[in-house]
Amino acid sequence: MTQWCFGAPLFDRVFLMTGGSCLIGPSSVPAASMRACRSAGGSWSGGHDISGHCFLLLHSTLFLVEEVIRPLPRANRSLHRTVVGVASVSLVAVWVVMLHFTAKFFHGPLELISGSVLGIAFWAAMYYRRPSTVDHLPE
Repeated sequence: MTQWCFGAPLFDRVFLMTGGSCLIGPSSVPAASMRACRSAGGSWSGGHDISGHCFLLLHSTLFLVEEVIRPLPRANRSLHRTVVGVASVSLVAVWVVMLHFTAKFFHGPLELISGSVLGIAFWAAMYYRRPSTVDHLPE
């Protein structure tokens, strides 16, 4: 989504399709990705830049909550599970702070919303999707 998707990253493609371009000095030059633009000495301008930070931070947080933190009350009370639980909650706390600063300094409201919605949507698709017929095949 944010680095490579069978060619240019998906988020970069959305940026270019919504009118974004690579600026080097006063002129716009073709670039397939932000990485290519920056390596040529340019910068992204215009377009809708989906917040990859919001996408990754929310998706990662929800994934960790689903896989580690949520099952903790049902897990045995071993030292290993306690350490994993404390580390996971600490990591989520760091990610929440990172999300705060991303929202405060790096993107506009629509970019933050689109990144957040996509992060939540991909998490929901992984954990709360409608069961397919394959999941219920007779044995």
